[in-house]
Amino acid sequence: AYQLAKFLSGQEQVVKVGYTKLETSSYKEISDKLFSGNPGAMLTFSLESKDACFRFMDKLQVIRRATNLFDNKTLIIHPESTIYGTFSPEMKYVMGIEDTLLRLSVGLGDFVDLKNDILQAFDN
Repeated sequence: AYQLAKFLSGQEQVVKVGYTKLETSSYKEISDKLFSGNPGAMLTFSLESKDACFRFMDKLQVIRRATNLFDNKTLIIHPESTIYGTFSPEMKYVMGIEDTLLRLSVGLGDFVDLKNDILQAFDN
């Protein structure tokens, strides 16, 4: 997850990345203390628009679209339209659930394979 978070942080299509091990995270210090520098397999990232999120997910070939968490497969979801789909816009705002946000639960897949899947989804 950390490797993917660093990789995504360097992609021009990515607006922001949420992963507490990144130096840019305002939660890094507390995350390091609580999780001994290993905050786990979940990260978020944002693209330019909701449409860009769906176009990106539609092009993925290795990473699967699913609501599960912490599977052996790497899974992606658009939380605003799925998990939080019935919440009011005000509630989504308070919780920081934007329509440009994607959640990635990193499984056991090889980093290079996942990175290449992301790259081809951005390029197509």
